Amino acid sequence: MSDYMADAAADWVILKSPQATQLHVQKLLFFFEGWHLALADSPLFEENVYAWKNGPVLKSIWHRFKNFEADPIPAATVRTNPANILSDGIQNLFGQIFAKYGGENPGALVGLTHMEGTPWQTVRKKAGIRRGAQSDIAIPKKLIKDHFKAELARASAPRSLAFGKRVAAEFAALQN
Repeated sequence: MSDYMADAAADWVILKSPQATQLHVQKLLFFFEGWHLALADSPLFEENVYAWKNGPVLKSIWHRFKNFEADPIPAATVRTNPANILSDGIQNLFGQIFAKYGGENPGALVGLTHMEGTPWQTVRKKAGIRRGAQSDIAIPKKLIKDHFKAELARASAPRSLAFGKRVAAEFAALQN
């Protein structure tokens, strides 16, 4: 299944960060989806995020970049023009998320998505999947949304609660 928004978001990351690996892209896409769900009350991506062994994954993006393994994904792989696909509000949101998480090393990103109470950890625990075991279970979008809304309520949005409220207002205006 191809998800045009997921492709555009992945391409945005690759263009923003020449050293982005599959892991970086997957983690940032998870944060993009989570914050979008929390702020706009709607999913950014059509496809589900899965609780794979090494963290949250969008399958279409994993398949697209699987040959790069842990190597940086070259800009030559970009197949969309994110600036023409993603609204200014979405790009602003991505920029805030990237500012918060984009510079983190792979271990830190894994730690953030694997902590107790995260959607990845919650679905795996509920399904009885032990740490390090393979799985192909989808993470419900409602669980992702509730988790990031709780983060927003704790004022840990990408830069500030004021930013979150401003982006939420932008999304509301776009829907009218």
